[in-house]
Amino acid sequence: MTFTGCSEVLIVISGGTNYSPTAVGFKNPAADPRSIAGTRAAATGGTALLATHVADYQALFNTMTVSLGTSTAAQRALDTAARLTARAASSSKPDPELESS
Repeated sequence: MTFTGCSEVLIVISGGTNYSPTAVGFKNPAADPRSIAGTRAAATGGTALLATHVADYQALFNTMTVSLGTSTAAQRALDTAARLTARAASSSKPDPELESS
């Protein structure tokens, strides 16, 4: 997929169905999930879709936090490569902030 000359691209991934418990064969031929999703996405707009997505995501996944501890000032002063080398030494102390990232 290639987009050129665009100032913005909105890609909507949506799931839907034409299932209806009251329709013959449980399929509502008038329900076109792709059309419904496209119409709603176009009417809502990218900014509102993103805001809704973020709110939905955060409600599910921001329900807990994990803290593995705090690294020392000396560990924080090192760049990542040096921290990894130091952590690989057999006598090294844990570097919680490195290991949690």
